[in-house]
This record gives sequence, structure tokens and C-alpha cells, in this order.
Amino acid sequence: MSKHVTTNVVALLDDIVAMGEMAASGEMGNAFGGRRAGLRGAMGPVLDQLNLDESQREKAQELHRQFQQRELARTKQNINKVRSNPVPLMKLILASDAAAEGKITTEEFKQVQTDSAGELSDILNPLDQKNFGRSKPLADEKFTEELRNILTDEQVATLDASLEPADSAATAPPANMLANIEPMSLDKMDKAVSSGKNITSGMKKVMEGMGALQELGPLPGVP
Repeated sequence: MSKHVTTNVVALLDDIVAMGEMAASGEMGNAFGGRRAGLRGAMGPVLDQLNLDESQREKAQELHRQFQQRELARTKQNINKVRSNPVPLMKLILASDAAAEGKITTEEFKQVQTDSAGELSDILNPLDQKNFGRSKPLADEKFTEELRNILTDEQVATLDASLEPADSAATAPPANMLANIEPMSLDKMDKAVSSGKNITSGMKKVMEGMGALQELGPLPGVP
């Protein structure tokens, strides 16, 4: 069953990437408020604090789009690594089951997690609901460096001040990554992954439908 669950985990990750691509695209972006709303959701209150002029805002939106493309490309590359070599994930899933059943100790399971971290690096845990939120460009060094280049000295100081708490928290262990899944029986994980796949499949259909409606243009009689 571990092979079956592994296959479904990869399929679930594929769905998440596909939704990310649709949301980041120009057409689907409009369905979620456009690039302006996307930037606001990604940067949060600091966007208002920076008080960008229109030219700066357009440049920041383009930097955010580039960040999204980098993130999607990196995620797809990492998923393809698992697809081509699923053994580390299968071992982790089996160890998770064994830990849940009390067949191995917590220390032994943590060692498997550590051993798996290299092969499963930078892959978010698709069973962690927190990972379905917006990406965080302000935690990306390239994005913040390029953003500084379009800001005034005063705005740079405001940005740096807002990043200090995030920098101090950056040393926390990446508990939301795939290698750090909690002990769970194979049967329970299979049900969780299947439920997640049903949700993402439904969300994909909704997003595809919204994209199709936008292609049709305004409905008759609707201003």
C-alpha cells in the first residue's frame, strides 16, 4: 500500500502545482482580483506601509510574478525527483506507519525523517492545511533584494524593519515540509491523501470553469 499512497501523494502535489500555475497566470489571476490583489495578499500590511507609487507598484507586481514562476519551477523539479525515485518517500511513509503502530521508537522515526530530508527537500507537506495559503515572497532573498532596488531609502528602512521578526523566525525547523510528516497509519494516510485529492480535483475544476468564463467575456446585459 505504501507504493499506492506514494503515487497519490505525487498526484496530489501535481494538482497543487497546477492550481498554482492557473492562479499565477494572467487570465486566472483576474479571477482572484488581478496582480494587484495577488501582491497585497502576498506582502500583507507591509505593502501599505511602503506606500508605493503607481510605477513602483507595477514593478513590484512583476517581481511577484517572477517569484511565483521561480517557486512553481522549483516545486515541479522537486516533485519530478520524487516521481523518478519514490523510494525515500515510500520509506518515510512506511516508517510513519510503523511509528503510529508502535513498531519503532520516536527516535528511530526521527532518524528516518532526517535521512529523507535530503531527497524530499523543499517539498511542502500536502496534508498540512497551512500549506494551501499564499506564498511568502518576503521570505525570498531574491525577491526582497530586487524589491529594495525599486524603493527609496526611507522605504527600504521600512521594509527592513518589517523583515526583522521574519528573519529571527527563519531558523525554526521546517515543520511544514514533506519530510516532517507526523506518524500516521497507512490506512489513515491513504484516506487523508484521497480526501485531499478529491478536494484539489474539485478546486481545479472550479478554477478551470472560472477561466473559461473569463474567455467568454462579459455576459449579455452585465455591465
